[in-house]
Amino acid sequence: MTPRSLAPAFAVVAAGLLGAVAATPARALERPALVFQFGHTLAVGSAVAGAYDDGGHTASFGMLWPWEDRFRFGVMLTANDFGSRIEDITIADAAGGPSKDYGSVELGHRGSWGGSWRADAVGPKLRLGWRSFATAHYGYVRYKYDQVGHTLGAQSAVGGGLGLGAEHPFGTHHAIGVTASQTWMSEEFTRRFASVALEWRWRW
Repeated sequence: MTPRSLAPAFAVVAAGLLGAVAATPARALERPALVFQFGHTLAVGSAVAGAYDDGGHTASFGMLWPWEDRFRFGVMLTANDFGSRIEDITIADAAGGPSKDYGSVELGHRGSWGGSWRADAVGPKLRLGWRSFATAHYGYVRYKYDQVGHTLGAQSAVGGGLGLGAEHPFGTHHAIGVTASQTWMSEEFTRRFASVALEWRWRW
């Protein structure tokens, strides 16, 4: 799939969310919550085995509007680290002696940033005040490939993912949570990755 082929699906998702907002009575919409996530990427799918697939940090920030204590919807900005490509430098001895190991060198680093729609469906209550939820996201991603901070290339893609989580509210303004998600992308080199993250929401 290419970004162009997935564009109609993105338009349908966006139109659906906007339609839901328009159809919702004004009194049913509450103040949004600010959402902060920080975690780790893992199980990164790479076109080259052992390259840019060891994972790294992931961080997100956005706003979510609650709807009748059953759903949340909003937008998120996200940055992901997929890892580096490391190569061992070994040079053969011209005199026929043992090869010399000169250590490792980083040939490049790969990550992404972008924005997406997010929608949550709140599930049943769990023990000790926790509550389950399912989450979905879909949006635009910009991949970046660099070496020691010098950009070597970039590419755009679209994609989305699904996840499960659990949350624990503290009063009426704060909640913490944990999430585990799987993301699929239209980009050819990094087609998928998983992530686990801690989440904090604050509604003023």
